[in-house]
Amino acid sequence: MTRTRQFYDNAARWLSRHAAVWSILIFLAAVLPRLFSPISRPHQWDERSFLFREALLNQDWAATYQQYHPGVTLMWLSALGIQLFTMRYGPITQEMWFLEVPTPPGLMETGLAYAVAPLAVAISLCIVIVYWLLTKLADRRLAIVAALLLAWDPFYLTYSRVEHVDGLLASLMFVSGLFVMLYGRTAQRRYLLGSGLFAGLAFLTKTPAIFLVPFTGLILLATQIDRLRQQDQLRSGRAWGRLVGTVSRDVLLWGATAVLLFVLLFPALWFKGDQILTEMWSNLIRRASTPHKNPIYFAGTATIQDPGPLYYLAMLAWGTTAVTLPASLVGAGIALVRGWRPQASSRVRLALAVFVYAFFFTIQMSLGDSKLFAYILPAFPALDVLAAVGLVALADGVQRWRKRARLSWGTLILTVLLGLQAALVLPLHPHFGTHYNALLGGTRVALRIFPIQDQGEGLELAATFLNQLPHSQTATASVFERNIRVFRRVYAAQTSKFMNPDHEFRVYDVHSLQRNMTEVSDDWQMAWAADQEREPLFTVVFDGVTYVWVYGEIPTAPVADGITFAPKARFGDHLQLESTIVSREVVAPGDTLTIVHYWQSDGRAAGEVKVFNHLLDESGQPVAQRDDVPMDGIRPLNTWTLGEQMEDVYQMEIPADAAPGDYYLVVGFYDPATFARMPAFAADGSRFANDTAVVGTITITAP
Repeated sequence: MTRTRQFYDNAARWLSRHAAVWSILIFLAAVLPRLFSPISRPHQWDERSFLFREALLNQDWAATYQQYHPGVTLMWLSALGIQLFTMRYGPITQEMWFLEVPTPPGLMETGLAYAVAPLAVAISLCIVIVYWLLTKLADRRLAIVAALLLAWDPFYLTYSRVEHVDGLLASLMFVSGLFVMLYGRTAQRRYLLGSGLFAGLAFLTKTPAIFLVPFTGLILLATQIDRLRQQDQLRSGRAWGRLVGTVSRDVLLWGATAVLLFVLLFPALWFKGDQILTEMWSNLIRRASTPHKNPIYFAGTATIQDPGPLYYLAMLAWGTTAVTLPASLVGAGIALVRGWRPQASSRVRLALAVFVYAFFFTIQMSLGDSKLFAYILPAFPALDVLAAVGLVALADGVQRWRKRARLSWGTLILTVLLGLQAALVLPLHPHFGTHYNALLGGTRVALRIFPIQDQGEGLELAATFLNQLPHSQTATASVFERNIRVFRRVYAAQTSKFMNPDHEFRVYDVHSLQRNMTEVSDDWQMAWAADQEREPLFTVVFDGVTYVWVYGEIPTAPVADGITFAPKARFGDHLQLESTIVSREVVAPGDTLTIVHYWQSDGRAAGEVKVFNHLLDESGQPVAQRDDVPMDGIRPLNTWTLGEQMEDVYQMEIPADAAPGDYYLVVGFYDPATFARMPAFAADGSRFANDTAVVGTITITAP
């Protein structure tokens, strides 16, 4: 025995004796890519989760109903994350969470990470449960391969990091389906109860989970028919009667478990159950028969009509990888060819069951008129298991071919292919949504088939670029409304969904352009047409395709060759004036004096304040002044962060009748409601008279 073979054998024996190690490794493989730097576009569940948390804290149980989906499991998880966030960073108002008021740069991005973290952990735990179930339904090797493919499935990964219901729905539905398969295999009622519990959680998540009702019934019925076949009782009427009774009993127990959990975890049902259930059912019917309100781009055309059944088939193909697409086809072939045989192995029967799951769920979703490709996500875990069946079959075939080899070629092939899957997907972090199957031409071809950039990937990079530009803290960037939150969470200045020629920057994303969202406004259409004749300031490119364009002019300094004063004045306990630049030291009546203050904060300043800029004569009387909110109101005090230098610009008009002479330029803060001034201190710690910091001297000449 070679050392290599001995190493593999020893490792295999050790891992078989320490099965829990695999669970830990799989959890880490699943959770680490999901936990950090989430890219999440939707705002609906972001806001609903906040309101759900508020309802729980206020014990307003009826208000825990936010939407007919109903999304309750997601809101429980996200509410927990938001609560942990507020415990760490302090109270967060609804206006702050909804991005309706300015917030410190990066704070809401951190808040999103907290809100998504429990979701990522829950989905990763579901993957571990899938691994555990597959060890019982097949074998540990297939379970390991399937779990790692699930952990590193780019499409599944993308929606596991989004504050939305689809990733959680896919996880809960598949676990429920595997539990009922295991019940059919073992007849142990605890697995039926497990399936019912996860079905209840899936029903609490999104209404397409209704698919589990016929699927569970089908699995239970098929299991009982197979038992009749094994007992040679297919022609016995009494046996069929017992079969109907057994299946009915199991379905009722499964359903009762799901309903009980559904009611227990949905407080609003306790007060207005009839209204909620009626609304859920009516909206399920409406969504199935009504196309999505936004244009759907498919095969080169943007339309509000149903794009047809090929839409989801295309997504299934491009959403897989160069490893999982061919492997899942092999697995599906094994299921269809061998799965019907009486002597089929447990692995093959598993393949047939998950093929049926993926096939009929795809049919269910294709029948509806409302289509978005996230809706097909629950089919992907089943495809990953089929891919695992295909890969293990390949490994077994190679091992039989090389059965006399000293090296375990089957294990080596599985290791290489899993490594290839990881290499295709993990380097894309955090932009897993930019992966499209390389076997089908990757992103360049996908761009012509359906809308890419579903989560606004790349917009946060554009925001980061603009944040780094000098003299841009009060700039405004125009961004398409659909993806504006991805940008706004990161961008430190002002964001607008409207196209205005006065805005400094214009940001376009490929998803909105594909879906003809420029058509909502003539201003957007004209701006895009004009900008295509210019060179962009910045672009974001993934896989050779441009996702984001930024147009505009790089801001210049508000004062090119001015005079610098360094008063080093301190205001209150949290603010300091590092320096002030003025456009000129000598002005004439009727001139405009540009004043630029450079402030620093320790990150704890707050409150509504105004800045006063005065020119005082020898007696302390003002001859000119300019009062205004700092940073044009775009960056209130509570958004100033530690180490950030704030460039604050004011224009002071010199009166036409101003007398010649030397004047003191002074500055300070005051409360606009009470006019009380913030304490002002000199560099040596002494307090300025009237809390008015002296910056320097300005000379007014004769007209």
